[in-house]
Amino acid sequence: MFKSLSIGAKLILSVSVVVIIGITILIAIVSSRVSTNMSNQIKQTLMESSKRYANKMQGAINESVALIVGLTNSVNDEIKNGEFNLPEIETLVKATFDSSTYATYAFLYLEDESMLKATNIISQYKSELGNFGMIFSDSDTTRPGGVEAMQFNESLKNFPVMQQLRNQMKTTPDRNTILIGHPNKFNIGQQGEFIGINIATPIVDRNGRYIGAIAFMFDLANFASYLLNDKLDLYQGDTRALITQDGIIAVHKNSSIVLKNLQDINNTTQTKAILDTIRAGSSAIFENYVTTAGVESFAAVASFDTFRNTNSWSILVTSSESSVLESLYNLQLLLILIGIIFLVIVLAVVYYCIQLIVAKRLPILANALEIFFRFLNHEKIELKPVKINANDEIGKMGSIINKNIISTQKGLEQDTKAVEQSVAT
Repeated sequence: MFKSLSIGAKLILSVSVVVIIGITILIAIVSSRVSTNMSNQIKQTLMESSKRYANKMQGAINESVALIVGLTNSVNDEIKNGEFNLPEIETLVKATFDSSTYATYAFLYLEDESMLKATNIISQYKSELGNFGMIFSDSDTTRPGGVEAMQFNESLKNFPVMQQLRNQMKTTPDRNTILIGHPNKFNIGQQGEFIGINIATPIVDRNGRYIGAIAFMFDLANFASYLLNDKLDLYQGDTRALITQDGIIAVHKNSSIVLKNLQDINNTTQTKAILDTIRAGSSAIFENYVTTAGVESFAAVASFDTFRNTNSWSILVTSSESSVLESLYNLQLLLILIGIIFLVIVLAVVYYCIQLIVAKRLPILANALEIFFRFLNHEKIELKPVKINANDEIGKMGSIINKNIISTQKGLEQDTKAVEQSVAT
């Protein structure tokens, strides 16, 4: 089929194919380079943001851990010195608790009340079984004041972290023990149900024997208000989550999956790799991670340890690839449009040049040659010289044809005269 095309059509088709291939290769190379650079930049940005959130969470937890450790040491030192002044302990607990920016509840209880000297303990510090304990709430953790005493309840002793602390102190007693519990649902008094975590430390007697505990409790809604703020979104549809070392989701924008294990709700190979990173307390970046919402995304994990390496947490940040790579897609579309415009312009110029220089002039030469050869075959055809518009190769071919026409005409005229003369004689 190509062989049967005219020279002009062949030239236009050949140039078109070469230009299309060249533009396609150019777009592919530029897109690949931009995609690689953009992916590296996105990974770096996600990793830095996840570490920034991790530092924020680490600071929030460590602040309260440091406060409760200082408080417990003060209480234990008083007991060691043979003193336990209830009003002073109450003031100390309130002041320390109030200085915490994130703790929403604080409580202290004794299993051995032998050091209590006060006989007029207020009813709020007595449980339904008559046992001693104090619990305080802070209505506004961001401002000083607002600390109020609540009715002590025996159920507080049965929180998982309190039971763990009690059991651990019986087997390996250590007054410096710090335990951070897993996220769980709690209901303190009539305050309503919330999701929180506990930090607990032991109270010991002079011999180091466990006799009670001090604990701070976090309402994870305070963490969520920061971590889930839309202003932190780098790209549309970003998600951020606070996850325990065991893979339990503590904070997430989808409240229905909070307190669930990430592996149970999103059982994929990439999820397993992310959980392995979390369990190892490491940080890493992942591509092609499919979120719990089924969105293919970039994912960054930043892990952090709490005070004295008592616990490990991780921040998981995901950004959908469609949002992240939107600028790349727009660039590719722009390159394609520019390529199409460039192709149209090139083909128009090529078409014009070929039509003007070759396509319109070659038929004239072909027609001139046909007439010339018919004339040589003694057909009665009037020979006309080819009009020369340019001195290029085609113009030179036209000039050669014109010279041959002139010389042939002169030769025929001489032959005609010679015949006429011979006839006359």
